[in-house]
Amino acid sequence: MKMVCEERFKEIRDYVMKLTLTEGFEDPLYGASPNVLKRLVTGYLIIKTDDGRMISRPVCQSSDYSDDDSDELEVCTFLYGGEELLGIVPATKMTFAVYGLLPEDNVSFEDYKAGKIDFGPDRFLGFEYEGMDHPDWIQVLKKELINKLVWNEECLERNFGK
Repeated sequence: MKMVCEERFKEIRDYVMKLTLTEGFEDPLYGASPNVLKRLVTGYLIIKTDDGRMISRPVCQSSDYSDDDSDELEVCTFLYGGEELLGIVPATKMTFAVYGLLPEDNVSFEDYKAGKIDFGPDRFLGFEYEGMDHPDWIQVLKKELINKLVWNEECLERNFGK
């Protein structure tokens, strides 16, 4: 596997570390979304997977606006094929699932710098609980962003001989 050179890695790292990223909540009326966004956790699904494991998955209050109905806020839940819902447990008060925006695969560093960005699905960064310490989410996202941009560069070099 071809790796980006150390100079390129430093260039990406230095660029990302200087970025001013935002943290907050989505604004469905204006289509605004910060780089780090928080969604209220209302509970957890207790699930039996198709391989017999028991897992939990957060149920989040979404602020995605949908033209299909008049609800701006909806509760997001999902099960994958073969999963069985065993129960639902309420969340403690003021629990947030924290997500970050990262570029899709194959977005080059040059395209990212030029603002030619297509974002992939929100990247789960962790939970934030009221009264508990939590990481600096902007710094967590910046590390994820560096890794994503480096990975994209490696894939582009390997696939297109950049």
